[in-house]
Amino acid sequence: TQRTKHKHTILIKKNGVMYIFANIRLSPYLKYNKDLNDVLLTMNVKNENMEIITSGTGQSCFAACQNKGLRCLEDHFEYVNECSVLHEYFGCESGCLGGQVGEDVPNYVSVQKPGLYQKCL
Repeated sequence: TQRTKHKHTILIKKNGVMYIFANIRLSPYLKYNKDLNDVLLTMNVKNENMEIITSGTGQSCFAACQNKGLRCLEDHFEYVNECSVLHEYFGCESGCLGGQVGEDVPNYVSVQKPGLYQKCL
């Protein structure tokens, strides 16, 4: 199985079949498809007024935003989940580790965990 990711698009070849998975909001390869553009208009597109804030260890996005009188845009995590963006808000002293999934991603590991300490996920 051969896999690669480029510009929010993943290609997987298995048993002679090429599967293409593309992020409908971020993959530039889909932007010019009229049907997909119509779908994008009905979806939550990036809120240009979005403010990125950090939370305390173990604090949820909802709690952190509520403390500042804001609303958590959980569906916008994909715009924040980039090493360059995370590095602006956290040290990421041990670098970034892509491909992580979970309810707590994106995040910065501030507690001692083998192989993850001070990494942005």
